[in-house]
Amino acid sequence: MMKKKLISTLLCTSMVAALAAGCGGSGDGGSEGGGDAKGDSDKTTLTMWLPPLDEDTENNFKPLLADFEEENNCEVKMELIPWASYEEKWSTAISGGEGPDIGYMYAEMYPTYISSGAVVDLTDMMEDADYDEYLYLDRGEMMSGLYGIPIVTGVPFVLYYNQEIESFQS
Repeated sequence: MMKKKLISTLLCTSMVAALAAGCGGSGDGGSEGGGDAKGDSDKTTLTMWLPPLDEDTENNFKPLLADFEEENNCEVKMELIPWASYEEKWSTAISGGEGPDIGYMYAEMYPTYISSGAVVDLTDMMEDADYDEYLYLDRGEMMSGLYGIPIVTGVPFVLYYNQEIESFQS
């Protein structure tokens, strides 16, 4: 049941091929990149990197994280990183052996970090019930593993026109 709650929260917190990944993390007690730092209240601190996904990403995520933090005696430290430097931040952090515990990646970023072993395969952490609960969970599968939990599966575009209007313009 804890797995289901974790997956549910991560789905909410990732907001597109939102990705829940154990990307590095030194476990050194709260360095910038993450790890399993313990605070004064004995709570585990998890770092989460996000770009500004909407006009108020931080405040939109806080309520989604509150229940998860309480249920799991942890604190999620959210860091918003501007789009312009987002991929560079990841690259620099992972090259230095650091990275967030939870992070957002867009599809083009995955192959590099999967190949280097910086992103954890979530396959063994999933249960059949998770696939039943989350219709598009399989969209996070790539390179022979499940490396992300999608929060957006694509934006369909439809082109249509009124043929009667077209015929009047001919």
